[in-house]
Amino acid sequence: MPSVGRLFAVAAILVLVLGVARWPTLSNGFYSITFKNRSYGFGPDYWAFSVGAIFALFAAVYYWFPILLSRSLSIRVSLVHFWLSAFAAFGFLLLAPGLVLIASRGLASASQRAVVAGLGVAIVSMMLFSVAQFVFVASFFWSALHTKKM
Repeated sequence: MPSVGRLFAVAAILVLVLGVARWPTLSNGFYSITFKNRSYGFGPDYWAFSVGAIFALFAAVYYWFPILLSRSLSIRVSLVHFWLSAFAAFGFLLLAPGLVLIASRGLASASQRAVVAGLGVAIVSMMLFSVAQFVFVASFFWSALHTKKM
């Protein structure tokens, strides 16, 4: 099995390729949320490139951590971190654009259900990604402070 750093590197490449893919977009070219008469929004390529950069950063951390500190991170905890992060990111990047597209072109009742489903996917993805980062930070500091030098 490849190392966790390599898994993050491959995931970063896949996410960046996903960002290059042409998603069906709304008429204005991006997905937006209006809050207090101000519209906020980004295209799906922005989200894919941002997640790709985060995954590339984790690939670098998993590569350089053992070299710089002469300590190793737990393989099991690192795999949990990777799979939670990947599941959350790919779930959001693959499901959210389709649900928003359905909401923009559907009937009133289907549109509301699609919006609620899109928000549900976004919330669950955010929570899973946050849990994964908590696991990483705890593992990082535990390994830095309490493991034996290699």
